[in-house]
Amino acid sequence: DRAFGLFAALNDGTVLTLPSLDQDCAGEWGGDAVVDECGVCDGPGASITCDDGSMVCEESECVDVSDSYFNLEIAETGESTLFIFQDSITSLDSGDQIGIYDMNGVVDDSGTIGMVLVGTGTWTGAQLEITAITAVDLSEFGGPILPGAVDGNNMFMMVWDVSEMMLYDATYNVNSGSGTFNGLFTAIDSITLVEPNPPYFSLEIDETGESTLFIFEDTIQGLEVGDNLGLFDMMGVIDSQGNTGEVLVGSGIWNGSQLNVTAITSVDLSEFGGPILPGAVEGNSMSLRVWKVSDESVTDVTYGINSGSGTFNGLFTAINSVSFTPPCADDNDAVAPLGCAQAVTFFGCGDSPYGDLSVLCPETCGECLVYGCTDVDACNYDSEATDDDGSCTYPDEMLGECDCDGTLFDECGVCGGNGPSYQCVLADGSVELVCNEQACDILDSSVSPESYSLSQNYPNPFNPVTTINFDVANGGSFVEIKVYDILGNFVKTLVSDFYSSGSYGVKWNGTNNSNVEVPSGVYIYQLTYDSGMITKKMILLR
Repeated sequence: DRAFGLFAALNDGTVLTLPSLDQDCAGEWGGDAVVDECGVCDGPGASITCDDGSMVCEESECVDVSDSYFNLEIAETGESTLFIFQDSITSLDSGDQIGIYDMNGVVDDSGTIGMVLVGTGTWTGAQLEITAITAVDLSEFGGPILPGAVDGNNMFMMVWDVSEMMLYDATYNVNSGSGTFNGLFTAIDSITLVEPNPPYFSLEIDETGESTLFIFEDTIQGLEVGDNLGLFDMMGVIDSQGNTGEVLVGSGIWNGSQLNVTAITSVDLSEFGGPILPGAVEGNSMSLRVWKVSDESVTDVTYGINSGSGTFNGLFTAINSVSFTPPCADDNDAVAPLGCAQAVTFFGCGDSPYGDLSVLCPETCGECLVYGCTDVDACNYDSEATDDDGSCTYPDEMLGECDCDGTLFDECGVCGGNGPSYQCVLADGSVELVCNEQACDILDSSVSPESYSLSQNYPNPFNPVTTINFDVANGGSFVEIKVYDILGNFVKTLVSDFYSSGSYGVKWNGTNNSNVEVPSGVYIYQLTYDSGMITKKMILLR
């Protein structure tokens, strides 16, 4: 009986008991085959290597790390510390990402000290090993400074929770090692996610359905992960009575990547018996404040604009830089009891008993730059601006606008005109409305032109068809009329033939040589003849 072992009787009557035998997973009695971690009898175990270095049984178990939250931007230095995250950790889910930081590491090749990401990895549930890069300073020998963690500093950790799409600070328990960057290793057996503090800037107004988008680009320097951004209108609508003052209209938390903040715009429905909804006032400039997570301080900052106007306009503004430089303002306390106005009156903008008044009283002395649009031809020209901030706007030629009020050109090219009104009686007795007497002469083919000419197309802007008239001088010529886009790319040939002296017209229906419709925009049409060419512009508005 295999369950109780085997028995054998010897000739001398001795009874031997043989050990019992077990059947392995392959069905062999006494065999040593076992089921591996992947559930396979006598299998090799986890044998598939994922992108994050972990070993799994099936490729489907690999965590996608192609879109990592933490972007390691420094290069290997040859020096490192190993951090081992043991499989006893239960507070992380598969796919959560770990970022290892030195809060006082070397951030660049100039030796600047600050917060630097030195290692990252993705949790799969199995032991995870992350190699943290250590800084190397070879400047003493004429070599470079390589960014990384500083030997002896404590390791700081953050976790990106992939299910909540939220960034957490994290504390950890060290099982072995010191938790510092020491060129050796630290083993960590548990992690605790720290609940984030509520945002410093807390919106107290409700959505109105109207807004302006402010895009903070990922190229911005000077912000740290966790910094809070507050968007204000200093003369916005603060309550349902329509009172105006400083109002917070949008906020966000910087995480190192592009941040989109929607700023709420006020809506006044009181004229129709409805409410007044607080928010920013259209046309006002956005004021920006930053709460620094490193020292828990609030600063008014200025910002650089890559696109847009920096105003609440229902559209968007892209911001590519922020500056923590104090705003240019008079320091009246420094020249008390006179104050800047009286001090400058008495002493002028220079040396005084208080010091250099051009420095202490820059506003009164006219030393402050005033940012705005400085182009007198722009729609938003600011006569008080001393430095152009790139916010100038102009009539949109692509839409056929001819002024800052959005007025359009008519078919005769007149801004806000009523279109053709000149009655032209042709040789056949028919009457046609044209833009002017010259256009009438062109239509009357009985007149023999003395020179080549190319008329402005009409209607202009047009959709879907426009007419282009041209004159061929005495003697005739081989004539071509071609259309190009505003970049000079060929679009279509309208005319390519010999023409005798006379006046002619050709129509264009807004298609290219393949009869495919082209988009709205400004187009160039060019008449070429045996001894010259004439070029004009037209606008297609679909």
